[in-house]
Amino acid sequence: MADQYGLTETDLDPGLDGHDFPAVRMASNASPRLLEALLSHGWQLSPFYRPDNLGLAMRYGPNAYMDGRVDGVYDSPLLRAIESGQLTNMGILLRAGADPNGQSIRSMYEYGKRFARLSYRNAGIQDNDLNLQSNVQVDRNAAAYTGKITKAEVEEGPARFWAGKKFPPPLLGAMNEAMTAIEMAARKGSIEALRAILTAGADISFWLSSPPSPPLVLSHSALSVSSPLHAAIEERNTEMLKELLMCSFNPNLLPLGAHISCLSPLMTALACEPPNIEACEILSSEGDIDMNLRSPVYQIHALHIATAQLSVSLLQYLSGKLPLDRAGKTALGHTLLHVACLPLEPSEINQSSSLITSSITRVRTLSRQPLSRSSCSSRTSLSSQVDTVNYILSNSHCSVVEQDELGNTALHYLASYADLNEPLIALLRSSENDRSHSWNTSRNQRGHTAEELYFDGKNNATVEKDRRATESERRNGRGGVWRGRGWGIG
Repeated sequence: MADQYGLTETDLDPGLDGHDFPAVRMASNASPRLLEALLSHGWQLSPFYRPDNLGLAMRYGPNAYMDGRVDGVYDSPLLRAIESGQLTNMGILLRAGADPNGQSIRSMYEYGKRFARLSYRNAGIQDNDLNLQSNVQVDRNAAAYTGKITKAEVEEGPARFWAGKKFPPPLLGAMNEAMTAIEMAARKGSIEALRAILTAGADISFWLSSPPSPPLVLSHSALSVSSPLHAAIEERNTEMLKELLMCSFNPNLLPLGAHISCLSPLMTALACEPPNIEACEILSSEGDIDMNLRSPVYQIHALHIATAQLSVSLLQYLSGKLPLDRAGKTALGHTLLHVACLPLEPSEINQSSSLITSSITRVRTLSRQPLSRSSCSSRTSLSSQVDTVNYILSNSHCSVVEQDELGNTALHYLASYADLNEPLIALLRSSENDRSHSWNTSRNQRGHTAEELYFDGKNNATVEKDRRATESERRNGRGGVWRGRGWGIG
C-alpha cells in the first residue's frame, strides 16, 4: 500500500537502531510530495503501527524532535528542511503544525545546562517543570548566573581568559548543537526561511530585549546558548545580519543561556578568524549599540577580544571608535597588556616547569575548539606580539607592573612560554613604567616572580631535552654513556 504514495520501506523505517526519524529524513528530500505522503499516511503504513504507540507515531509527524538525550543528536524536520535548503518542505511542515521554534524546549534546556554557570535546579527550577508547551518561570535568584566572579572561578584552569573552564563542553559521539529554526535560518543565510518562521510565531522575545538581563521566563530564545545575530556573524551572512537588525534584534544581545562564555555580537565579529570587519561596521552604525558593553561574569570588553588577535591594524580600527583605556580590566584582572602576553594555547606553555604550570592557568585563544596541551596548528607570532604590545604601551596607560587576580604580571606570562619571546621580554624589562623592576620583585599568588618562572622553565626544558635524547639513544640501541646535563646513564 505504501507504493501508491511512493514511500519505500526505508522511508518508513522508524529509526529504532539510532538512525534519524522518518520525518527528519524526509524533510531534506527534494520531493515535497513524499514528505506530504509521510506526514499524512506514514505512521499508518509503518510495519510498527499500533494506534496506542504515540511515541513512535511522533517520529512520522511534523514535530519529530530528536532531543539528544540518548545519542546527543538534536534535530527536527523543520531544522533539517532549512539546513538542506528545502524551503518548500519547510512550508509543508509549518502548515502541518510544526512548532516554528524547530526545537523542543526540553532539548534547549538539556543542551543549555552544559553551558550553565549554575545548575538550573539550584535556581529553583526542576527538570519536570519543562514540557513542550510551557515556558518555565525562573526564581529571581537566577541573577546569580551572571553575578560577580568567584574565587574558585578565578583559580580554575586551564581555561580561556574570556570563559569558564567548562567551555566548551565536550561533544560526545555524534552530538551536535541544539538550536532553534531561526538560528538555523540565520546560519544558512536564508532570509525567506527567517521571514516564514517569524510569521509562524517563533519565540524571539529574549533576543529583542534591551538591556540584556537574566530572563524571568526560560523561553526558547532565553535558553539558547547563541542567537540568530551570532549565527549570521559567524557565517559572514551580511544580508541576514542587516535583516535581523531591521527586525529589531538587539545589537547588544548577550546570550545568557551560555553564562560562562557569552560574547556580544560585536565581540563575536572581532573573534572571527579573520575578524568580520563588515559586521563590525554594520553593528557600530546602529544607533543603540553599546561599544563598551561587557560580558557577564568575566567582564570582557570588545578591546580585550581585539587584542587577543595580536593585530595592530585591528586595534587601530577599533581605537578610532574607542580609546584603548576604555577596556580597563577583566574580572580576572587582565589588562590589554596581560591579554597580549598570554600564551595562545596550553601547548605553548612550558610544561617541564611545575612553577610555570601551577602559575599559568589562562590562555588567549578565541577558538571554540577544546584546549590542547599537544602541539596545535596555530602558534603565536612573536613579531605580531611585539608590535601589539608596542602599540598598547604607546596608546594606553597599561603598565608592566600591574598584576592580575592571580598576581601575574605580563612578564609572568611571557616567561611561561616554551618558545620564549626574548625581544619582548627585554622590551618590557626596559620599559619606563617598570621602574620597580617587577621582573624580579613582583610575586604571584604561588610566590613566584617572572624571573623565577623564566629560569626554572629554561633549566627544566634543558633537562627534559636531555632526557628525551637519552631515551632516543636507547630506543635506537646505540648504547654508550650519556653525559647530558643532570644525567649519568650507562
